[in-house]
Amino acid sequence: MSHPIDPAQVVVVGAGPAGCSAAVQCVRLGVRPRLLDKTGRPGGLVRNAFRVENYLGLEPMDGKAFVARMSNHLRRFGVEVERSHVRRVGLSGGPGDERFFVVTTREGVIHARSVILASGTQPRRLPVLQDLEAPVSGAVVGEECGVPLVYHEVADLRACAGGPGHVAVVGGGEAALDFSLTLARSGARVTVLVRSAELKACGRLVEQVGAAEAVAVRMRARVVGCRRYSAPGADGKIALDVDVAGEIQPLMCHAVLVAIGRRSALEQILDSDLLRRLVGRGLYPEVPGLFVAGDARTGALGQVSMAAGDGIEAAMAAVRHVRGEHDHETALHDR
Repeated sequence: MSHPIDPAQVVVVGAGPAGCSAAVQCVRLGVRPRLLDKTGRPGGLVRNAFRVENYLGLEPMDGKAFVARMSNHLRRFGVEVERSHVRRVGLSGGPGDERFFVVTTREGVIHARSVILASGTQPRRLPVLQDLEAPVSGAVVGEECGVPLVYHEVADLRACAGGPGHVAVVGGGEAALDFSLTLARSGARVTVLVRSAELKACGRLVEQVGAAEAVAVRMRARVVGCRRYSAPGADGKIALDVDVAGEIQPLMCHAVLVAIGRRSALEQILDSDLLRRLVGRGLYPEVPGLFVAGDARTGALGQVSMAAGDGIEAAMAAVRHVRGEHDHETALHDR
């Protein structure tokens, strides 16, 4: 077979904390990576954070400020984020050929000797809200631009839904409470709907939500129905039917933010063979040169410091691979 001309040494998919840390570490080790992200900018989900306060050595700051520091760090090492929507990652050639990873993007095809998958997660959706997920232009007063009513990231909600209003946040974990505090700080009224009798989150977040006057928490509250609402003067665009301990109660709001968990986004981009070989292998799958880091590995919304550590470790392994130091790979452990 004909070999690709000048393949990339390392391609990093995703520019969240794991991907950016991996890219910087590659540069430190003398390998110039290509860092791809569909947004064309660094940050990932950390831009949604109300406060990052457990990254050792840094003062507490919100997600926006943390992303600004990430951007400055990338600039210091000359790393640019390429706006590139990755559709598929596979392998070229057969058993007897020199094999390269084939990264198919909306913008073209990239061949690489090593790939670090730091593509993050995708949200778990609430089926009862599916009719409100898609933007419907002109369907309701105030939606002329096709603004959706259901969101899974607080940054998207704040960018698309306009000024403060009443937001229903569905979920009882750290992400749900963190999002609620961010919304309250921006001037919104927030009702947190928790399906169970107890919050999954604990510690400081729970205390902060309890002290926030603009945030109300309803326990044993399950959304069982929804509809768009366009009555003149109505306090909200959405009417939710909420089962609260067996009693159906109405709740009017301007938007719904769903934070009921996430799962790895790898199945969206890996071809079936690589995905099969990846399952259960953690940071080091059974594919030489392919590595997984950050939330893509854990399948959940993790801690920034853990993602950064993952990215650094993956970069070190990727650089060893492209330099032909395969003896090291036999010692790599599953995580």
